Amino acid sequence: MPSGGSHFRYSDEVRNLVLIQLAAEVRPSDISNALGVSKPFISQVKARSKVDPEVLRRNKRPRGRPPKLQPYAVEAVRDHVAQHPKCQRGEVIEMLKNRFGLEDIHATTIGRLIRKLKEDLAEEPYSTRIAGQTSDSQQGFPIDSTQDKTQHSEYNSHYAAQEWETNQND
Repeated sequence: MPSGGSHFRYSDEVRNLVLIQLAAEVRPSDISNALGVSKPFISQVKARSKVDPEVLRRNKRPRGRPPKLQPYAVEAVRDHVAQHPKCQRGEVIEMLKNRFGLEDIHATTIGRLIRKLKEDLAEEPYSTRIAGQTSDSQQGFPIDSTQDKTQHSEYNSHYAAQEWETNQND
């Protein structure tokens, strides 16, 4: 800004409205009065749109803090919470370390994410949940091979114990 002061950035909606009004040949003073923007801003948008007509369609630099977890990790946590609704932060952190090699994940970050995901799952209809998705409906083995193998051993030991009792009673 030429005056040296700081100014907040107008939203893309306001920029679009200015461009629409300019294309309709509305006077800049009328646009500034109607939208509450400065006349120099209108001139700036007009000049930039002549140089680069795609000024609003091109990608802008990212703003704000980058996410602490990448989308693939958030999706993995979502699946884990759907399958294990009573999971703890520590379990999720271990799962992320084992599955993706992610280190230095703060427990507070995971706790907030779990709380948000549990709220989302509570609002989501049951039919759209991923929970309970298995490769075999009879045995209940999980599809994801990266999961803890103790489920298989617990299942096998349970039925092995039942079979042993049956053989003892014969």
